[in-house]
Amino acid sequence: MAKAQRGRPKGARNKLTNEAKAAILEAFEKLGGVDRLVKWVEKSEANEALYWTRIFPKLLPRQPIEPAPQPEELPPVKGALIWRTPAWAKAAQKKSQLRAGTAKTAATPRPKAKERAKTAEEKLAEIPCGWDDY
Repeated sequence: MAKAQRGRPKGARNKLTNEAKAAILEAFEKLGGVDRLVKWVEKSEANEALYWTRIFPKLLPRQPIEPAPQPEELPPVKGALIWRTPAWAKAAQKKSQLRAGTAKTAATPRPKAKERAKTAEEKLAEIPCGWDDY
């Protein structure tokens, strides 16, 4: 089933617009028409300026709208730039997320059952410092 047409057809004028134009034309004729308009224009230079700048341009056909100029085609890219977020920016972002409470918590790996936490003395003993050579 075809879709029903609603409203006035494309390009048709509004009924109110047509009536308003007819009323303006009737008033123009009753006020004296063309002869009266010519007398009014000739009466002063201000009237003539109004006629040529305000009234007459409305009678001219509208200029067609020119399409926007297309930008020039860019040469092909011979490589790519990859944006890497600097470490200081990542730290600032993480800090702001922590403040806002929106940071994703990373799961900290739990030590295996066989492994245990080393004491400070054990950690120092692993560091090769060469003090024994003296």
